[in-house]
Amino acid sequence: MPLSIVALVLLSAAIHPVWNILVKRNPSPAGAFLAFSVVLVGIGVVQAAVSGVSLWPADGLWPLLAVSAAGQALYGAALVIALRRGDLSAYYPLIRAAPVGVVGWGWLVEGHSYGWPMLAGIGLVLAGGFLLQARRGRRIDDPVALTAALCAMLGSVAYSLADGEAMRLAPPVLVMVWGQGLALPAILLVFRWAGMPLGSGGRRGWLYAAVAGGLGYTSYYLILLAYQMGGNVAAVASVRQASIPLSVLMGALWLGERNLGGRLAASLLVAAGIVMIVLNR
Repeated sequence: MPLSIVALVLLSAAIHPVWNILVKRNPSPAGAFLAFSVVLVGIGVVQAAVSGVSLWPADGLWPLLAVSAAGQALYGAALVIALRRGDLSAYYPLIRAAPVGVVGWGWLVEGHSYGWPMLAGIGLVLAGGFLLQARRGRRIDDPVALTAALCAMLGSVAYSLADGEAMRLAPPVLVMVWGQGLALPAILLVFRWAGMPLGSGGRRGWLYAAVAGGLGYTSYYLILLAYQMGGNVAAVASVRQASIPLSVLMGALWLGERNLGGRLAASLLVAAGIVMIVLNR
């Protein structure tokens, strides 16, 4: 893969944990995420208007957009719950382990079989995931946060699979705007049901949301650009795992989270396992 594409993917990987940190640092992560989503959709609408892209989907695209929105809703709601209850450095690597879910779908639903390299990669992910969330004297640090992180991972599997198919039929901006936009009401209902405060944090909160939305949009756009430039999907997915150890470092430096050494080692296990899974699919 050319170095120019690698640079784009690494930049995207470096940006992605930053908007997660901005959401987590907000006094109301739920409100911050809703504002983030509104900003992200708004940027997409503006880009479509400027570039002359129609945002009305073809009839055959609606089922894929519905699956994408359902995945986005599960991902967004579960992500906020995990970040609200636990450390970014403990749960971000698990949330980003979507290739494990894709492999599980292929095994359970599509009847695929996998060799030892794939199974070894899954083993590394499971071992690293256990070390990330385990706490001395307790097998599980926070069962609710762990469950939320795994649900967020499953949500990302759903929207990734749907988006991959939808992008064959429509421009990426259309898929993103509808997927994110349709997910917003469901996410709002979950936050209401869970009794989470939805304040934006005033002008400063909206400023953070605008920055987070811009970063999220940029991270996504860089990956699409890498694909357009000829980047292999498996190779791009492997390089993107650089965001996992970066999230641990950022959690320690920006959020003051503890156990940097242990979590960094565990995150590297997760990242290595995901790379093995992606390359052996």
